[in-house]
Amino acid sequence: GISAQYEDTGTFALVANVEILESHHNVAWERFLPTGPLALLPLSQQRLALIWMGPKDYIDELKALSDAALVEQITTLAGEDRIPPLGRVGGRITHPLIATKAVAQVVPYGVVVGNAAHTVHPVGGQGFNLTARDLSLLAEEVGDAQKPGELQVLERYIQAREKDQAMIRHATKWLPDLFRVEFGPFAHTRQLGLVALDLWPSLRTAFAQRAMGVRHV
Repeated sequence: GISAQYEDTGTFALVANVEILESHHNVAWERFLPTGPLALLPLSQQRLALIWMGPKDYIDELKALSDAALVEQITTLAGEDRIPPLGRVGGRITHPLIATKAVAQVVPYGVVVGNAAHTVHPVGGQGFNLTARDLSLLAEEVGDAQKPGELQVLERYIQAREKDQAMIRHATKWLPDLFRVEFGPFAHTRQLGLVALDLWPSLRTAFAQRAMGVRHV
């Protein structure tokens, strides 16, 4: 088997489905709070997936709230004018966020991908984007090879992906921490950057494309 390295992020996540009373228009929301990110992701059948991250004691308190109290918290913190009206909350689960990295992602005629290769902090949905980029390059490498399972071919793939994977591991680890810093000048600069993203659609698009790893030719 292939072993893995594990790192406890010290963070837990509350996960649940939330009914919405108006369409989400396939829009996802994420709010960075001092306690950790709060994300609402669009699902089918008038639902949003709630992923709320933070210290274990805080997450346990959220899990214990009534539906009405939890909906009030979400609406207040996410912004009543930004998200659709919320209804019932489905079953809630909590789990620790453990970052993992496979010691070897390729072996002769075998490749480890997705969460089996690397599990990162779920902030910004970067784990999905990272896996999509992995698979895209893997398809290119093996598609042009006469013997796609040879270790030399697969090592070219993983060597080309190491830099991006490392960057996302570090970025997802430190980004939530940046929003916990309340030091005046730093917090002010951070807020100006967020306002700029909100005011300039072209800047926001460029930022999103960079996060998704969109390549321009």
